[in-house]
Amino acid sequence: MASWVIIGNPENRRVQLFQAALHSLGLPHAMLISYEQLLDGSARIDQLPRNAFVRIDSPGENFKVERGLLQRGIEAVRAEGGPCLDAAVLEELSVERGRILHPR
Repeated sequence: MASWVIIGNPENRRVQLFQAALHSLGLPHAMLISYEQLLDGSARIDQLPRNAFVRIDSPGENFKVERGLLQRGIEAVRAEGGPCLDAAVLEELSVERGRILHPR
């Protein structure tokens, strides 16, 4: 039987509802890899189980993760000449509902 992996934020309702759906079908919970684990290097995409179904959930609703993803992409955006905030500005930001921060 194939296994499931979810890449997402553990506190997110979509992740929790998906786990509940697996449970209701008598299936084991999915392995959860958080975006924070990917950002800090404690988990890697190339180490996923073979033949697993992978669900990639939205990284939204977690500002720390959003900021980390934006920081991770700064060099690539600058190399392409795209708009971005520099790392120092990102560190000072606070949550502003509705503000779009140049995601890619």
